[in-house]
Amino acid sequence: MYELGIAHSFNKKTIMITRDDLGSLLFDLKQYRAKDYSTNFKKFYDLITYLENNLKGARDDSVIFNNSVGDFLDHSKIASEEFFKK
Repeated sequence: MYELGIAHSFNKKTIMITRDDLGSLLFDLKQYRAKDYSTNFKKFYDLITYLENNLKGARDDSVIFNNSVGDFLDHSKIASEEFFKK
């Protein structure tokens, strides 16, 4: 979850997948898009299709990506290079 928080703080597009039940997601992530999967052939095929559609949407901006950090942080006022200044 640490890596997800870092990606969200930089407003990166993320695709959340889990082997757990979607109902067991943390409370602050439940409202965002996530996909459950298993190693069962049918569900794995569904995951591949889901990932293909979302990756295509990330490239052409046809899928809206949002997250719990970006919803509350105004990124237009923070230049990413400011994070790395000494």
